[in-house]
Amino acid sequence: MEAGIDKDLAAGLITKGDAATQRAALNQVQSAYTDSQIGAVLLTDNILEKTTTDTKTLDVLDKQAELISEIAQLDIAMSVAQKQIYEETKQIDRLKQALTTAKQTPYYLSVSGNNAVYFAFVPYDNQSSAAVGSAVYDCYLNMILCRKVGTVKQIFAGEEHAIHPIFRTDIRGFLIQMQLDHAESAKSKTVFLNRKPLFF
Repeated sequence: MEAGIDKDLAAGLITKGDAATQRAALNQVQSAYTDSQIGAVLLTDNILEKTTTDTKTLDVLDKQAELISEIAQLDIAMSVAQKQIYEETKQIDRLKQALTTAKQTPYYLSVSGNNAVYFAFVPYDNQSSAAVGSAVYDCYLNMILCRKVGTVKQIFAGEEHAIHPIFRTDIRGFLIQMQLDHAESAKSKTVFLNRKPLFF
C-alpha cells in the first residue's frame, strides 16, 4: 500500500497532503497491529517463564489463565485492526477514484497548475474535427489570414452550454484543452480545428 501511495504521488494522482494523510492512517493501524503482536509474544514468554520457575502449581495455573485471557483479547484487537486496515484501504480506493474523476475536468486543471491553461468550447456539430493532436487555427476577422497557433491537448467528456458568438443562441458541446504557441489566440472568439476554413 505504501508503494501504491508513492506511485500515485509520483504520477500526480494525489497531492503531497493526500499522501501524508493516507500514510498517517496506514501507519496508525499498522502500529496498533504491531504492538498487539509484540504484546502477545511478551505474554507468551511470561507464561513460559512462570511455568518453569514458580513452584506453586495453583498460582502458575492462575497466572496462565490470566495471561491466556489477555492473549485472547489481543487476538481480538488484532482482528479488529485487520478489519480497520481493510475498510481504510477501501476508503483510500474510493478517494482515489473521486480524485481521478476530479482531475479529468477542466476546472481542476485551471486551479491546480502554475502555468496558464487554455480551453475552447466545441459545439457537438464540430465534434468530428476535435481530436487530440489536431491543429488549432486562428484567423483575423474570424475568417481571413488564418495561421496555425497550436494543437488540441485534451478532450473533456462533460457536456457544456454556451452562447453562439454570432447568432446569440444557446448551443451544447464540450470543452477541449489547447496547447498554444501564441497565447494571444486564447482571446479569439472563434478558432478552427484540424483545418483552416474553406478558401482561407
